[in-house]
Amino acid sequence: MLSRAHRLHNRRDVERVSRMGRPVHAPSITVRAVPNRLGRTRATVVAGLKASKRATVRNRVKRLVREALRRHLPSIRTDADLVVYVKPVAVGKSYRELADEVGRTLGRAGLLRGPWVDTEVKREE
Repeated sequence: MLSRAHRLHNRRDVERVSRMGRPVHAPSITVRAVPNRLGRTRATVVAGLKASKRATVRNRVKRLVREALRRHLPSIRTDADLVVYVKPVAVGKSYRELADEVGRTLGRAGLLRGPWVDTEVKREE
């Protein structure tokens, strides 16, 4: 889970990012980001009814994406508010697939300050 300091939970802030942020699309997610002056990254994950009609399925996908963001916070710039929109294609994907896609998308958005490496999951070679 993202710590409280790294959560974007104020509705006005989420709407501001949705309105002003430039979208960066990937097959399973869309990321929008705008700069902030807080000195820390804040993020939220949105999975609407289009992703799945079942709340348990939407919540699982959101938990996986939030976990990817939490594990990689050190490699994300510290001056951005992020909104990650989950697409229906993301349902049923593994953590590794979603984490890699989040990393590639944040890299394309110019939000990474270091390599996107998950140190907690050992890669099988």
